Amino acid sequence: KKKLMDNNWDMNALKTMISLRIDIDKKLDLNKEYPVKLNYCPKCRRKLKNKEKECPYCGIDIKD
Repeated sequence: KKKLMDNNWDMNALKTMISLRIDIDKKLDLNKEYPVKLNYCPKCRRKLKNKEKECPYCGIDIKD
């Protein structure tokens, strides 16, 4: 509701919050790379900022 009020009740404002979705019933192509947003370090489990290339806490390379 706040998003609509801030944009003069324009319904198109809600479309900006839509993210990329992958259907779970769809078979994945194992040879294709899909975009993944990594929010947590796989080693120390601490929260990461967007587009960080290595964990600032444990130093692991996120790209690997």
